Amino acid sequence: MMEQQESINAKKQLNRICFAIFGLVTFGYMGKDFNIPGAIAGAVLGYIFGIFTFGIMMGIVKSSNGTLKQQYGKGFAANAVSRGMLFMIPYAVLCLSAAFFLHWTAAILFVSAALMSSAASIGAELSRLGKTRLANMLLPSLTAFLLSGLWMIAVTPVGSLLGTLEKLIVR
Repeated sequence: MMEQQESINAKKQLNRICFAIFGLVTFGYMGKDFNIPGAIAGAVLGYIFGIFTFGIMMGIVKSSNGTLKQQYGKGFAANAVSRGMLFMIPYAVLCLSAAFFLHWTAAILFVSAALMSSAASIGAELSRLGKTRLANMLLPSLTAFLLSGLWMIAVTPVGSLLGTLEKLIVR
């Protein structure tokens, strides 16, 4: 049991690091050149968004799968979500590679694709446990869609706020 919890915690950390990478690229390249303060702030904000996203996904999975909780215990949701969200890793690597090697900074696209792929993977994890309801695919996917929209909507005002704070600090 302790080993399983350590595995889940490691997967959670990988998920948060992926979001930190997305934040680093998103806010590090708000202007023409790479902005180190923006990148640092973006990495921190991305990490926090990763915690938020994991919690939301856990809540959705737990609330919609009472029978799996009875069958596998209360850790089933953390295991399914942490395993499913591992699908963010390739998108984070691609996002970093595209930004630093190709100077293509469309991190928002990688975030959306990563969230949607992870949601489908969470549904697949739940199906693997024997619960093949359509809701197990739709609810995480709808949640990922909404979280993607939240990231997209938040980028502009947060980027503006970070730019204003940087100007105030630099003066």
